[in-house]
Amino acid sequence: LESAVREIQQRTLILRGDAANMVPREESEWTAGLLPNGNFQLLEGAKHPIEQVPVGALVTAIQDFLHA
Repeated sequence: LESAVREIQQRTLILRGDAANMVPREESEWTAGLLPNGNFQLLEGAKHPIEQVPVGALVTAIQDFLHA
């Protein structure tokens, strides 16, 4: 799996809420680090699943990523 992830060349944003408990933060950061163009961002106060993330925070994170 690691080698397949390393082959993904597309810019990728991995978002994780700091109140989420489904996937450890370290694992999310590690995965973002494997991606050649990976980015990790922690969303304060956000939970899992994505439907529980404040919409404004999600929109801002995605817009910032797309315009970086």
